[in-house]
Amino acid sequence: MTTKTATQLARGDIIQSEQGASRVLNTTPDGNQVNVDLVTVDGGTAWGDSYPSGHTFTLV
Repeated sequence: MTTKTATQLARGDIIQSEQGASRVLNTTPDGNQVNVDLVTVDGGTAWGDSYPSGHTFTLV
């Protein structure tokens, strides 16, 4: 199982999220937070959220 912190995420990474497997579209550092734009791999749901820089994501 590979993990990355919010600051390590890159466009195209596929992570496990609340919505299921999701692709990272963009990341924008914002102080001690990172704004992350995501879309489910099936393209059905897109959203953005802000996470603490050290928040850990599991890559799929």
